Amino acid sequence: MPLEALFQGLLGASSLLIGAVLGICWKPGRVITAAIMAFGSGTLLAAIAFDITQPVFENAGFIPLLVGFVLGGTLFTLIINYIDDQGGFIRHPSSSRR
Repeated sequence: MPLEALFQGLLGASSLLIGAVLGICWKPGRVITAAIMAFGSGTLLAAIAFDITQPVFENAGFIPLLVGFVLGGTLFTLIINYIDDQGGFIRHPSSSRR
C-alpha cells in the first residue's frame, strides 16, 4: 500500500516535470495555451464542485442545490459586470482590448 501511494504521487508530480520540459522545448501558440489552461482550471473546478455538491445533495436535495448554483452564477456575473463597468477591466490585460 505505501509503495502504491508513492507510485501515484510520483506519477502525479511527473506532470510538472513533463510540462516544464515541454514549455522549454516547444512554444505553443496562444490558442493552444489558452485551451490547456482552460482544461486544467475546468478540471480543478469540477473536482471541487463534486466534493461540495454531493453532501449538499444528500442532505438537502436537488432544489436547494439548483437554487444555490443559479444564485451564485447570477451574483458572480452581476459583480464582474459591475467591476468591469467601473473600469476594473483595465487591470486585466486579457480583457483590455474591449
